Amino acid sequence: MTDTELDELLGKWNAPATPASLRARVKLAFSARRERRTFFGWRPFAVASLGVGLLVLAMTQAFPQTRKETPPAAQIPYTVESETYRYAEDGSVVEKVLLTSYSDQGREIVLDKSFVGHPFETFQWKLGELHNQLALPLFYSKDELARFKSKAVVSLGFYQWYPGMKAAELTKARCVQGGAVVAREPILSFLAVAIRPEMQDHQRTTVWMAPDLGCFALKATVEEQRPDGTFHKVSEKRALKVTWNAKR
Repeated sequence: MTDTELDELLGKWNAPATPASLRARVKLAFSARRERRTFFGWRPFAVASLGVGLLVLAMTQAFPQTRKETPPAAQIPYTVESETYRYAEDGSVVEKVLLTSYSDQGREIVLDKSFVGHPFETFQWKLGELHNQLALPLFYSKDELARFKSKAVVSLGFYQWYPGMKAAELTKARCVQGGAVVAREPILSFLAVAIRPEMQDHQRTTVWMAPDLGCFALKATVEEQRPDGTFHKVSEKRALKVTWNAKR
């Protein structure tokens, strides 16, 4: 067939009309591709975090001297289950966290933390704990770690409060340290002393500590001051249950 004959043939041929469903199929294909990209977009970060977590866990097993030795259950006098909330400006709850902890004579030890509805944040917290168990002994001497562990610390749920003294001093003073006493009231059958430190950065913190629980914070609130001088609650911690060790 010559070029002329081919041109004549093509001139007589009419291309079929584009099917009406073609546009819909193309849009669907692009939509599926975007969804796959979105899914795989976060997967490398999750896989990397998991890999780091497994690496840290393996190293803590290989170098047991770097692990933080959690006291056996028989040596923990009690555990407290608490719930903590973070609030929006209008008072609505934006985040909820569950805690299991106890006070080692003025130093609160968090045994478990769970971000309700956010399992990946819970995983990140556990990964951070493993990292700290491995890294702290590598970068600080035993004396520095001992001084750090002697400091009083109280968990406010999303924050930590450091009264600025040794844990032994806080318990010896029956928790009346670190701020002004604003109330004394029972919480879960334990007398709690409400301490309010000096306000900083337009925030007011109140901590209810129980002397009979090593100054454990059974309740805590963090409030932020508005321009008109009123306060709105930013976060809150509430103890739900105290469980004593059967062997105490």
